[in-house]
This record gives sequence, structure tokens and C-alpha cells, in this order.
Amino acid sequence: MIDDPTHYLLFEVLAGTGMREAELCGLQVSKIDFSKNTAHITGKGNKDRLILFSDRLKIKIQLYLSNRNLRYLFESNRGTKYSTRRIQQLCAHYKFRSGIQRNLTPHVFRHLLATRLSECGVNIESRKILFGHSSNRSQEIYTHLGINGMTQEILGKLEQLGL
Repeated sequence: MIDDPTHYLLFEVLAGTGMREAELCGLQVSKIDFSKNTAHITGKGNKDRLILFSDRLKIKIQLYLSNRNLRYLFESNRGTKYSTRRIQQLCAHYKFRSGIQRNLTPHVFRHLLATRLSECGVNIESRKILFGHSSNRSQEIYTHLGINGMTQEILGKLEQLGL
């Protein structure tokens, strides 16, 4: 259903890293360390932190970047970085195409990752660091999507989209 490979990768990066949409927009290629599977980002409140990504995602990003000379990971045809509004528009577009009834925003991917990490046993201290939170309360807010089958519904639809 997602026929544009750049859009597909964008959703994979959101789902696989837990980045906020503004963090993704500002992610400079030069800040990605493929040898360590990390990227240095400036997060909310101008706080710097590292994000992690899997080997699978690393290979996809490297393939995407091959033969491209980009400053930012995701750029428009005009060579400008994607805006947060553009990412929101893509979410709305693919939400409509897939028939997802619940809210699907870029931030939902962050919640999904936090929930999945919690469900597979990653401790709250590690999740706080990964997501750039300073309090346990902030992290707890992010791990609620397993309730009432929301995780399964949204993941099912994302699976249909090939994510």
C-alpha cells in the first residue's frame, strides 16, 4: 500500500527509533554513526541524545542513502528537509488509505515503540534514556497502547501497509 519507498522508510525509522517528528526532520546524515547503530539528535528542549536503530534498519537507511548526497535524512525534491507538517500529512494520507480508525500521528509510532519495549521487558530506566524522558511518569504515559487491543489494531494495519 505504501508505494513510495522514501515514505515507507520514513515510517520504519519512526517505528524503529521512537524519534519525535521534529527530531526526524532535523536528523542530519552526518550525525548518523553506522558503525555503532546510533544517531545524535537534538530533542525536545534542545536536549542532545543518542538514538539506536537495528541492523535491519541500518541496512535500509544505507541503501536509501547510496547514490544520494543529502544533508538531512529526508529531504524534499527541492533539497529542503521534510517539515513536521509533511510527516503529519503522510500519516493522514496512509491512515486514510489503510482504513485505520484510530488516531495515527507520527507520535503514535513513538508510543508503539515504547509499549513494545515495555512488553518485551526493557526496564523503565533504559526506556527513559532512549526516549529522552527525565521522569518515570513521562515514560509510563508512553506505555499505554497495549490496553484494549490498540497495539494489535494499529500494528495489524501497519502490517497491511508493509511496515
